[in-house]
Amino acid sequence: MLRHRELHLILKCAEFSGCVVPCSPHTAGFNAPFHAARFHFVASGNHVQASHDTVAVTGYFQALRLFNRNVRIFILSALLLGFAFFGIYAVLLNLYLLRLGYGPTVVGLVNGMGFVAYAVFSLPAGALGARFGTRRMLQVGFVLAALGMGLLPAAQFLEGGAQVAWIAVTYTITSMGLDAYFVNSNPFMLQSTTPRERMYLYSLRVGMSPIAAFVGALVGGLLPGTLAGLLPVTDTASFALSLLVAAVALLIGVVALCNTTETATRVDDEEAPVRASRSSSGLPVLIIAMMGLVIMLRIASEGAQRTFFNVYLDEILAMPTAQIGLLAACGQLIGGFAALMTPYISRRWDLEPVIVWASLGMAVSTVAFALIPHWAGAAIGYAGLVSFTYIQRPCSLRHTMEVVPARWRETAAGVANMVAGIGWGTMGFAGGFFVSIYGYQSFFLISAGLTGISAVVFFWYFGLPRRKTPGEQRAGALH
Repeated sequence: MLRHRELHLILKCAEFSGCVVPCSPHTAGFNAPFHAARFHFVASGNHVQASHDTVAVTGYFQALRLFNRNVRIFILSALLLGFAFFGIYAVLLNLYLLRLGYGPTVVGLVNGMGFVAYAVFSLPAGALGARFGTRRMLQVGFVLAALGMGLLPAAQFLEGGAQVAWIAVTYTITSMGLDAYFVNSNPFMLQSTTPRERMYLYSLRVGMSPIAAFVGALVGGLLPGTLAGLLPVTDTASFALSLLVAAVALLIGVVALCNTTETATRVDDEEAPVRASRSSSGLPVLIIAMMGLVIMLRIASEGAQRTFFNVYLDEILAMPTAQIGLLAACGQLIGGFAALMTPYISRRWDLEPVIVWASLGMAVSTVAFALIPHWAGAAIGYAGLVSFTYIQRPCSLRHTMEVVPARWRETAAGVANMVAGIGWGTMGFAGGFFVSIYGYQSFFLISAGLTGISAVVFFWYFGLPRRKTPGEQRAGALH
């Protein structure tokens, strides 16, 4: 047993440094902060030592010091992907299609095919990661994405059906690369971190990407006009050259990922899910199926807005490319900072409530986007959607990994990416035809309704975190 004076000193040091001390029979008399992590004590003779592995991370600076080289390179790859794909490509791809003379139908077709490919390749990408290693699949993903993004602008040298087919095929290659990267990102992060810094990595992955996309969107908005003024090229060619810049950025990411090292392979086990929720005692297949349904419904508003956002601003609101880029950049920046607040938000309210309220926020933001046909309404709706999306996404990533047994986690990650691709692809395919017949407003409102339904389904099946009894809290503190 620890002497009262020694234990009091340890608790005060832990409280001062932001560490977490759980309630237990030995600490019930002290006013220490109680959170999720544990603080273990080892007594050896007259010396008392706090275990280093269980010191809770209370901020990003502490987490950054704990990140290893692989994690830092992974964050760099997320930044480059945010800059290239979610920044430059997100602003310019659909506008490039418009400059080639196509309308919403072809825009929806190309985007839909890309996300259908994303859905189809999700489970094989997870299986390949389990067979050849997540590190190698991250590298392959970046190579494929860079290849597809670099080849797509060559469509301007083709005509007719061959041109559409070229765009669809190269964008499909890009989507398959992104799929290989994203499906294997979660297991890679899981293998490269410990629980104390993991939530911060999830949030950094989601939050730093849109901040990089902010820069990419600004660059993407300015590049076509700048290149058209500097070089003797057509307006369409200036867009094609701008898209090539994104491919070059991903090639830098390929070089960076090749400098990672092999991660320790996590051994599959039969441990119970980490989270205690209404669904925890159910069959893993049923849990994953319900999780997939929720994600497919939730992705509707994001898929609708992100697919047709720049087309809507260009065709309906007649906004110049530079202003579209600026509006998209500001939305990404706000969303990035929102994502970085997720560890503090989830620690205060827990994962399930944050997921429910953020999903409802996504729906409300899309309603605002649809009902206010002005650049200010578009700015508010888009920034709101991105912010709530990036708040719920780290929570959903963690929830997906923690609500199923360990040996089902790769399957859960693959299914999550697959249904996200199906949902987004459906909005692209259906949206192109729906908009041509019924208009953008009806399309955005329907997508908002589907996302609202996802919040209800999630709450109904997964529920809110079950409160532990005092006996369970004491038992958890002693183990």
